[in-house]
Amino acid sequence: MINIDGTDIELSRGDTFDVVFQVENYIINPADTVVFTIKQSCMPEYRALIKREFTGIEDNSIHVVIPAQEVEKAGSGTKLYDIVVETLDGTRTTLLKPSKFHLCEVVHDL
Repeated sequence: MINIDGTDIELSRGDTFDVVFQVENYIINPADTVVFTIKQSCMPEYRALIKREFTGIEDNSIHVVIPAQEVEKAGSGTKLYDIVVETLDGTRTTLLKPSKFHLCEVVHDL
């Protein structure tokens, strides 16, 4: 189960996360590095639970796939995620502000 409300995401813990983010009002250069990160908190002492880096984006679409096993390891509850782009010259721009990423428990045990 996945539910997206604005930028907040709710996903069943243990499901595969497969979402395409379409970026507007910013042109991603294929040489840019885009980073999708999920953390327990925005505080710097918390390390990333899940992190994906992308280059070669040509259509402003960021396709994020996280296998079910990796989602399971992140644990249930509300986390935060964001998306940032870094250019070759080191300029960083947050494309999506920190938003809720809620992993809810399920009854099945697959």
